[in-house]
Order: sequence, then C-alpha cells, then structure tokens
Amino acid sequence: MAYRALEDIMVEEIGAAGVPPDEAERLHAGLRRILLESGSSGPEAWDAISKRLLSPDFPFPLHQMMYYGCYCVASTNIGRLLQRRGKELLGSRYKDPISSFTDFQEFSVDNPEVLLKGTAGVHCVLYYLSGLFMFVLN
Repeated sequence: MAYRALEDIMVEEIGAAGVPPDEAERLHAGLRRILLESGSSGPEAWDAISKRLLSPDFPFPLHQMMYYGCYCVASTNIGRLLQRRGKELLGSRYKDPISSFTDFQEFSVDNPEVLLKGTAGVHCVLYYLSGLFMFVLN
C-alpha cells in the first residue's frame, strides 16, 4: 500500500482502512484540527494523533496510514527531494512523494545524469544498490 502525506488523506481512505463511514468522518475532522495545531509531520504531530485520534479499537491499517503519513515524507531525503522537484523530474507521473516513489526509482535508474546534474550544490552521496541509485542528501 502506498501511504500519503497526512494532509492528503481523504475520508474515503480512512474508511478503506476499515473504519465505519461516520467514524471516518469524525476522524478526518480530528486529523484536520491536529494538522492545524501541530503541523503535518514529525514527533509533535504523531504525539497528538496517537493520543487524541487513535485507539486500540481502530484497525491496524489506520494506525499504519497515520504513522507513515506523519513520518514517511518529511523524514526521508528522497521524500524531501520529491516534494521540491517531483513535478520537474517526473512530469505528469508525479502525484506526491509517497505514491510517486516507484516512478522515481525507475527515473533514477534511467536518468542518473539528470539527478546528478540537478543536485549540484547539494551535498550528496550516491549509492548503487541492486540496480537502483539511492541518494543521501544533506
């Protein structure tokens, strides 16, 4: 499953995680309030979500959706790169950092020179693992 950033999560996705429709509406409204108060990623947002929104009674896929939505994009170098330059690099294939990750992997293998040229001025280390280029940006 591809996880989306918290601000992109829709009521229907909460429902698809196994939450009844009326509860999904309530959770979505609560998530919006938390995002306004705590921001959309990082420890402060996760703390508020885990204490005020989630409970052990909710399905595990909902917990996963919230956790990865909170941490996945903001805490990875590739996520930050895609947030900054995703549309430029992937064009119409770019949706968001999480759901566009596979497209980025393919692009990085097919166009390593574009990425190297495009990250000039950014401190980076290039790793080549199992046919994939992986970047660590500072």
